[in-house]
Amino acid sequence: MRLAGAAAAILLLGASLVGCGNDKPAVCGDVEAIETSVNNIKDVDPTSSNAIDDWEVAVSNIQSDIEQIQTDAKDQFSSQIDAVSSSLATLKTSVNTAKAEPTAANVTAAGAAVAPFTTDVQTLISDVKSTC
Repeated sequence: MRLAGAAAAILLLGASLVGCGNDKPAVCGDVEAIETSVNNIKDVDPTSSNAIDDWEVAVSNIQSDIEQIQTDAKDQFSSQIDAVSSSLATLKTSVNTAKAEPTAANVTAAGAAVAPFTTDVQTLISDVKSTC
């Protein structure tokens, strides 16, 4: 009888551990949202007549994604989030400048600001995914 009770306890413990494995922290979903938004901004064709508007929408979506991950991650990924926030601010400024004065130089600068931003985001995504 004892053996049956011990076996039942082991099965229950095993089942509860399997259940825990499916529960991911909220930041795991947050980085998936950021990944989608970043792919959207990388897909913008800088030579398109809608490039500035497309960047503006993408930046707004990414800003929301970053705010959400800041809330969910708290201090865990603060240095990575700070880097993303800084490069996002640069990107946002470049996009706003290009919108206000859509010269070739300003549009090129906005397009160039995408690369360092995506590098910082990829670091954040990689670091968060390693904990998921």
